[in-house]
Amino acid sequence: MSLALTNMGRKTYVSATAHPAEMDLDAFEAVTDWTEVRFVTEIGESGVNTNIVSLPVMDTKFTEKGKGISDAGDVAITVRFDQADPGQALLRQFGATNMTYAFKFELDNKATPTGKGSTEYNRGIVTGPLRSNGGVEDFVTETFTGGFTQQPFWVPAT
Repeated sequence: MSLALTNMGRKTYVSATAHPAEMDLDAFEAVTDWTEVRFVTEIGESGVNTNIVSLPVMDTKFTEKGKGISDAGDVAITVRFDQADPGQALLRQFGATNMTYAFKFELDNKATPTGKGSTEYNRGIVTGPLRSNGGVEDFVTETFTGGFTQQPFWVPAT
């Protein structure tokens, strides 16, 4: 029986180097300049979403369907604002460019005491930040969006 997994302990990293070409798993695992983005409060859905295209045909009862183009996703990453955090500073910097950058998301679900948590890698452009504003008892947050442009890689926990 497996235990329910939460996002507590999850870590988010960005590579300080632009990665303009599509990356395979070996390329992601060879990155040496990962910088942790601290104080992450929420990460949006990730993964590939493929369009379903349809064609209503007059001599059938049902619409014909097929797979169209896929979208690697637009993942919102919300952080508690910290001007001094190096990872947040990189995201602010990336938001002003049209370059693509590598991302790494690590869950805290090691299978062994010396193992690594499940890891998702992806690459894309960055937009933002959007600042939360809000009321007197709201924390100041910023939201960045990773516009992912390739197939993500998922590495199971060890």
